[in-house]
Amino acid sequence: MLGQLGAGHGEDVGGLPGQMGDRLKTVDLGAGDCPEHSAPGDLDRCTCFQGFWEGESSCNACAPGSFGAEPGASSCTACAAGTFNSETGSTLCTGCAAGTYGAAQGANSSAGCLPCSRGSFSSEGQSVCSPCEIGTYAADPGQSICDFCAPGAYGGAAGVSTCSECSAGSFSSSPGRLRCDACTMGTYGSSAGQSRCSACPAGTFGAANGSTSPDSCAACAAGSFSPAGVCVCVCVSVCLCVCVCVKP
Repeated sequence: MLGQLGAGHGEDVGGLPGQMGDRLKTVDLGAGDCPEHSAPGDLDRCTCFQGFWEGESSCNACAPGSFGAEPGASSCTACAAGTFNSETGSTLCTGCAAGTYGAAQGANSSAGCLPCSRGSFSSEGQSVCSPCEIGTYAADPGQSICDFCAPGAYGGAAGVSTCSECSAGSFSSSPGRLRCDACTMGTYGSSAGQSRCSACPAGTFGAANGSTSPDSCAACAAGSFSPAGVCVCVCVSVCLCVCVCVKP
């Protein structure tokens, strides 16, 4: 607190160094004679406003990079990491924009907010950027959100800047996939990055998963047939299944 509110003495109050009266003139309660940036407060004392700190005989504005949230403070508080303040006498700090981060306390300008690197993102007011989750990516610096991997691709690790294409013989049909699935029997995937597999033509069948070529589709034997992409599996023993065409 600052000066003692009194009846308007003509001399200083307080005889020891550090007492308010020896540096600050006495204050007339009726006149409200408090120092600049203060007002009468509790216990008949002058109280500095928010954004200022109490000195020996005056109220001093908080410097850039700091703030004063409460009236009557004896010091200002440094802006937390992820925030900044470029003005004097501020009562709060501003959060770094989404897509950036501020690692240091007491930043006095937005220059203290740095863009997130590729493969990471941030919301407003963050001190660190977060890695993109599995199945997502951030191709550019300074992203506030990560993008889903497109169909035909996958994101197998966190914090990536690109997604990986599904290899030939596999596919992913929806966005944000963590892995690709093998083409099932009766289908094949002849190129990388496919969102679906191609069906073996009618009159043929595919006996293996993950086929990469239409050459893997075998012709039905004489006296049998198969619709396109349909494979009927018949178990010939408990542990062995083979794929055959359906006889008419």
